[in-house]
Amino acid sequence: MKYVVIKTSYERMGECNDSLFEAARGPWRIGRRRYPTISDYTHAVILLKGHKDIKAVYKIDKWYPAGLDGNGYDRYVFAGEEDKEMSKKLVGRKANPDLFKPGRQFPLIYLEDTMDLLDL
Repeated sequence: MKYVVIKTSYERMGECNDSLFEAARGPWRIGRRRYPTISDYTHAVILLKGHKDIKAVYKIDKWYPAGLDGNGYDRYVFAGEEDKEMSKKLVGRKANPDLFKPGRQFPLIYLEDTMDLLDL
């Protein structure tokens, strides 16, 4: 199973009527090299800035274009819903500290293994 780890914030949630799902779904910049394989990533794992635990897990059904940002980059949003089974396994667990390393400014991180996701 492949994951897109999305780091969002309370500020962004406030812009989305306090909805974690709406804050997490985008729009996000996905690079031209990554976009052809984005559909391989079936789950979004949500982290909030300032917290070290996993807040939500969503099953991604599809990514949709959401227009261009101010710098001319393509933006995308995903459609999906909470994955209740994966949420039971992952929500509340401590995320891998490597996901919070200084310099990791891009809010999307692509992982291919649950072991890379968790602090074991």
